[in-house]
Amino acid sequence: MYGESVLESLIQGIYKAAVNGAGWVAFLVAFASALNSTHPSFYLADTEDHEGSVEVSAGLDDTQRRAYREYFVHRNVWIQGAQPLLKPGSIRSSDQVCSRQVFLRSEWYADFCRPLGWRRGIGATILQEGTLTANIGAFRGESCPEYGDEDFALVRTLLPHLQRGLQMHRKLGESRVHGEALETVLHALSTPALLVAKDGSVLFINTAAERLIRTSDGLVILAGQLRALLPEDTAMLHALIGGAAKTSVRQAHHSGGTLSISRPQGRGHLQVLVSPLPAREDDWLLRQPPLAAVFIIDRYGFVADYSELTRQHGFTAAEAKVAVAISRGLAGKQICRELEISYNTLKTHVKHIYTKTHVNHQSALVRLLAGGVSLTETHAQCRNV
Repeated sequence: MYGESVLESLIQGIYKAAVNGAGWVAFLVAFASALNSTHPSFYLADTEDHEGSVEVSAGLDDTQRRAYREYFVHRNVWIQGAQPLLKPGSIRSSDQVCSRQVFLRSEWYADFCRPLGWRRGIGATILQEGTLTANIGAFRGESCPEYGDEDFALVRTLLPHLQRGLQMHRKLGESRVHGEALETVLHALSTPALLVAKDGSVLFINTAAERLIRTSDGLVILAGQLRALLPEDTAMLHALIGGAAKTSVRQAHHSGGTLSISRPQGRGHLQVLVSPLPAREDDWLLRQPPLAAVFIIDRYGFVADYSELTRQHGFTAAEAKVAVAISRGLAGKQICRELEISYNTLKTHVKHIYTKTHVNHQSALVRLLAGGVSLTETHAQCRNV
């Protein structure tokens, strides 16, 4: 009989792999060792169209797996004989699903199994979804005995854990995919957005927010914490975040709010919207730290997207940087120092910028880059100045 330590190690391996998919190969190696077998694999088999594939294997290389998927799955006499048995929880040996005589005369044996040293196998169906089944299998050579009661007992003991482990693995994988998709959507937003903890610690920041934060134009991140330039603004921002992040689902519509954040150079305020992200309360295992979403609206400024400026207005890369610096309200000397250019070079860039945008003063350029007015409207205003 297999010892308790072997079973415990195999079961632990299943749940480790369920969380980290890289662990499935290590589990398969241990599984094969316990069964005195080789080439342990997870494989898919369709009970209707008889397609299939080896998904994870300890021993089969990519070429062999591709050959199986594209050709030998249709010549696998073991799978063909096991079709009525491909139900979750079923365990079978190759000798039970196909006679020795039929197997040894088959192309499956001659061209796939014999080169690998396979003479017999054991398989079990773990899960089924529609006509598609997920299975596990391992194989022995001619000199090894047939699979017996102890082997079947081991697989039978592991099956419930394999079923739960694969289900966990799939759900975690789906969650990761959904999370990655949501992250992609958030990064695509033109509105700066952050996810923060109740103390203001930044857990996520999208691309637009990163660009804005880099300018230190009203908001900064210090030691991982979202802060305003003015201490009094920071205090109010953190109070708003703290209140929203502590909110329960029932209180969500009463918390959060908006706040005006002062900016340097006397420019218009940033508008910050703080919204609660209530944690689930119906499942103690799924509870998450309280969070808040922070959205930043800049009605007066412009967040730099140099490639877009170049495309829209025909700026050079240097002109785009100067245009953004002007829109931030920086003085000439500050722009020269920040961009490391001479004052004469700055004047040349400004002249070209005004020519290309058809404006003739800073405020009109700021409105244009911020999208406040169309190019034709700005041009008309300039003619009336």
